[in-house]
Amino acid sequence: MAVNGNGYLNFVDQSTSKVKGDFVKPAELLNQRNDWMRYARWQESNLDTCEEFIIRTSLPDAYFVTVGKGVPISKATNAKVQEGWALIEQACEIPRHLVRGSDLETTLVDQRMAGFEAVAQKAAEAVVYANGSLNDDQFNGWAVRLSSLSAPNSKQLFSCGGATANAQTSVYAVKYMEKGAYFITPPGMVAGLSSEDMGVQRATDSSGVLDIYRQVVNMGLGFALQDWRCLGRICNIDVAHLNALSNNQAPTSFLSVIHGMLYMIGRMTRLGSGPIVFHAPQCVHSALIRMATEKSINGLGYLEQAGRQFGEPGSGQLSFHGNPIVLMDKILETEAVVS
Repeated sequence: MAVNGNGYLNFVDQSTSKVKGDFVKPAELLNQRNDWMRYARWQESNLDTCEEFIIRTSLPDAYFVTVGKGVPISKATNAKVQEGWALIEQACEIPRHLVRGSDLETTLVDQRMAGFEAVAQKAAEAVVYANGSLNDDQFNGWAVRLSSLSAPNSKQLFSCGGATANAQTSVYAVKYMEKGAYFITPPGMVAGLSSEDMGVQRATDSSGVLDIYRQVVNMGLGFALQDWRCLGRICNIDVAHLNALSNNQAPTSFLSVIHGMLYMIGRMTRLGSGPIVFHAPQCVHSALIRMATEKSINGLGYLEQAGRQFGEPGSGQLSFHGNPIVLMDKILETEAVVS
């Protein structure tokens, strides 16, 4: 029997959802836009608790041959790597006597939509900042993999030179490939958000037992990086300089985010066909829109016409030399300086 807490709906919650006795859909002021799933590659993990794969760690030595002499023996070596996944879940409980009839379905739908947004935001945050090394219930996100300018994978970082503490942001570049970078799901789970109606269950609180309606929204995901060259980070983007398009973020600066994106294209294009997806926070996305509209940067533009016929706006989907740029509100604009 479940133990009921303070998170279940009550009469106060119901009253704030009604106007003149009727349910009213709220204005979703807390919704965000995190488009990381638009181009993501997914596959089910090949083990119950993780994705396991093999990477090449060394090539055999090759030699010039002298006629009449032998050739030294050499071999290639491999290593086994495991990438974990995590479960993100939100549960809602509604006392049976609180709502009845059509009010029940309306309440469940309202809470389900809020639950979808909450889980989606938590997943987007995890994709960037989760740290499976410190938290067993998480996986390793992008930032923890690219956190030092002196690490062995430092060539996958481009520093824009920002130096003000907790006033930086980043753009993350991912090249999704079968043997490169992709997201994983736990066995038996589909990619993306899902919900489950658990029906009526019995719970306990300090006063006794009660019947509740319970529904759950969840998502299972992890990130597998077979080829570390398929992930890059343009870091130390000073937000104040970016908003003003000045200092290192002036379009003509060689430390601008534009040059960082060019650097990533140069490093990742050689890995195989397919686009490089740039994931940008709101401040970077807005700056790129300004530059794309001004047509001040060659190769920066829209995937479709910015304004369509009959007054309908375009999608606003940006691209840079054919590589899509997606908005991720969960990328912080208060990151620490990467050193």
